[in-house]
Amino acid sequence: MNNTIVLYWPEGGAVDHSAYKIYSLLTPGTADIFNIEEVQPEKLMEYSFIIAGGSTVGSETWEEVSGNNQWILFLKKCKESGINLQGIKFAVFGLGDQILYPHHFVNDMAEIHKAFIAMGATPKGEWPSEGYRFSASRAHHDGKFVGLALDEVNEEEKSDERISNWIKQLI
Repeated sequence: MNNTIVLYWPEGGAVDHSAYKIYSLLTPGTADIFNIEEVQPEKLMEYSFIIAGGSTVGSETWEEVSGNNQWILFLKKCKESGINLQGIKFAVFGLGDQILYPHHFVNDMAEIHKAFIAMGATPKGEWPSEGYRFSASRAHHDGKFVGLALDEVNEEEKSDERISNWIKQLI
């Protein structure tokens, strides 16, 4: 059994690419990677470290999201199953567009972060907000994001270095 699981959604595009970049920087043979549509909540208890990522949902709150947001569905299943992740560490990464959506840049990270804390997991991986251009984010507090913030639209050239430095901080 590997000790780290990388979970992500949506499949394809920048989140998928970032998740696989993160996975590729972990020690070979120590991690698994899954789109959240491929796992059940109980699978999380097989790991000592969870890395979870998604993208800004395109609305002010998750409650306003239309469509089939798999993170909402997965976290609801986690809550309903009553899984306890006490003793398991987690880190989140989120993708957003800080220019087009500066008022809710990477808000998804806050929702995922909050859900994992509610399940008893221990957070890691805060990331400094210095150098970003946004006006508000629920994933931001005290000069830091709750996890790694990526903007593949406006700062794609910074993503590889940010991911690499974040992974070094985590391991």
